[in-house]
Amino acid sequence: MSPVLNGKLILVEFICFCLAEVLYEDLQYLSVTALALMCVAGLLMLTSWLLHRACRRIKVWRHRQQMPGNNATELQPL
Repeated sequence: MSPVLNGKLILVEFICFCLAEVLYEDLQYLSVTALALMCVAGLLMLTSWLLHRACRRIKVWRHRQQMPGNNATELQPL
């Protein structure tokens, strides 16, 4: 092989290697970012579920507070 062709081949290999390394680093960054976003979404869903559950319990508690004590209806004489 001639030195010029050999130099071009080395340059092409170096560029391909650098490009592959950059793509790998970008892919790793994107996967870590996606994982972090999924964790945040999971925490938000869990928080929403817990708040909804607490809200329902508060509604039931308020409803029980408004009900009469013995839950009987008084009849009025005719």
